[in-house]
Amino acid sequence: MGYSIDKRNVISAVFVGFASLGGFIMGFDTSVISGVKELPAWKQRFGYLDETGTYAITTSDESLVVSILSAGTFFGALSSGLFADGLGRRLALIVTSILFMAGVAVQVGAPNIAAFAVGRAITGYGLGAMVACIPTYQSECAPKSIRGALVMGSQLATTIGLLLAAVVNQAALKLSGEKSWRIPIAVQIAFAGVLCLGMAFLPESPRYYIKKGRNEDALRSISRLRARSETDPAVIEEYEEMVKSTAASDLNKSSYLDCFRQGTNKTRTRILTGLGFLGVQQLTGINFIFYYGTTFFVNSGIKNAYLITVLTNVVNVVATLPAFILIDRMGRRSLLIWGAFFLCVFQLIIAIAGVTISVENAAGQRMLVAFVFLYVCAFAVSWGPVAWVLNAEMFPLNVRAKGLSLTNATNWAVNFGISYSVPYLVNEGPQSLGLGARVYFLWGALSMLCCIYAYFFIPETKGLTLEQMDMLFLHSSPRKSAAYRAQLLREASAPSIEDGIPSLHHADSQTSSDHEKVTEKS
Repeated sequence: MGYSIDKRNVISAVFVGFASLGGFIMGFDTSVISGVKELPAWKQRFGYLDETGTYAITTSDESLVVSILSAGTFFGALSSGLFADGLGRRLALIVTSILFMAGVAVQVGAPNIAAFAVGRAITGYGLGAMVACIPTYQSECAPKSIRGALVMGSQLATTIGLLLAAVVNQAALKLSGEKSWRIPIAVQIAFAGVLCLGMAFLPESPRYYIKKGRNEDALRSISRLRARSETDPAVIEEYEEMVKSTAASDLNKSSYLDCFRQGTNKTRTRILTGLGFLGVQQLTGINFIFYYGTTFFVNSGIKNAYLITVLTNVVNVVATLPAFILIDRMGRRSLLIWGAFFLCVFQLIIAIAGVTISVENAAGQRMLVAFVFLYVCAFAVSWGPVAWVLNAEMFPLNVRAKGLSLTNATNWAVNFGISYSVPYLVNEGPQSLGLGARVYFLWGALSMLCCIYAYFFIPETKGLTLEQMDMLFLHSSPRKSAAYRAQLLREASAPSIEDGIPSLHHADSQTSSDHEKVTEKS
């Protein structure tokens, strides 16, 4: 395809990259509750007076308000296809943004814990559907040469959202009364409102238009996205390729049942592998830090817990940046294996430090915080971004959209189970185990399970075309995949890869280095 890296491709990147604001919103929303639920005014509104005369929140209520978001996102992710295929990708993002804002409004005005939980559930439903629709819109609208950067950019946007939520929570400490917790939650309406209004002015996915038989609209959409005339040869070429590929995909329509039929390309194996690694990703315990980090630091006797939470998120953002390079230097499989190994090591050190070091030991507390930072680093360069990139590469084209729906929903389901159970594991009280920092023994053991899973079940997919991916699953095993992948690349005229982004001379080849999320909706 005749596109070069010029100003018009930059405009296209801005258009399509705008949807990454949804990733930012997800990061902010999942993190903001960590600090909000520790604010005195929030506890006064939704908690009770304990025997010491201070307001507290019950373990069951804390578990409910944190985990109910993940329950909502689970159902939102499962129904995302209905929004994207029924309304169109662009309108789906607008509608799910409105649902998200409605849930936030309910939270802000909630008079009791039940109403607050309902608001969190509505927010979660809108968020789950929104986040699942974003990669579909981006991959169908972006020039192939920048799809990889956009996928990784969405992950970076999520970490920035996590960071800003921590900063806002820190600032909320200076506010008095109920505005201290209402404002951090309410600002999300502004973020979602920007996404909603912005999407109203962006082009619809041309591939969606073609699926609906609106070919003239598709041509106009490509023209806008590429900032070129409708008669431009490159625009016409891309349009014709989309028509051909969409027609081919329509000949291979599939159902969710097809995801679990083995077939000639081991579809069931690939789907189960994807369900597995996105499920075990949550077992690393990373969302314990992002959901309960402030509480953990407070209970561990660490001063300035809110500030430490901010610094934890700064580490998360900075450590995500090397993943842009490492994912194509080390490969997916190696990053996941070694990432899980170091997660295990750092978590066990955190657990030992939390058990043996007293709250009066300032040096020991600094060491505990340092290893929390290292733990977050290990996740940010491995299981954070790599699991989602691998997820985009794993599935055959005819079941890719449905496979992604299932794996996203599985990730949120495990997230719900962990976020619901954690207060019962770490809190003190008659209904809780009171593990405190000892919970990191559990996370360490589960991270070693992730390491073992990656070694035995996750293949190396770096740089392979979709056809080569089929060959890899048919004729190799995860442990032998690196050697077989090298053999495939030697034998075939594989796309030229430069810094993980396909050369424009090979733009017609779909490779796993594109880091695509969704390229077809069946």
